[in-house]
Order: sequence, then C-alpha cells, then structure tokens
Amino acid sequence: MGATVLICPMCSKHYGIVESNLLPGIKVGSPELTGGALFKDGTHALTW
Repeated sequence: MGATVLICPMCSKHYGIVESNLLPGIKVGSPELTGGALFKDGTHALTW
C-alpha cells in the first residue's frame, strides 16, 4: 500500500516552502496532476 502526497504550490509559496525542503516523494501539485489524482477511485484527500 502506498500514497501520493501533493503540496499546493500557492500554499507552499505563501509559507516559504521550496521544493528542496520537501521530503522525498512529495510532489508540488499542478492542475493536471492534482485533478488526475483527486478523481481516481479510492482517493482520500486531507486538507485544512
């Protein structure tokens, strides 16, 4: 079992998080990447 972790590019910019600060495997989202992931069967999303 595994997971895909996407970070919002606007949120990361707001908080000063750059891609080199991310843990290995975390990806910066894009409309295509995020949209494709959100609508896959079995997807669970965490947000605040």
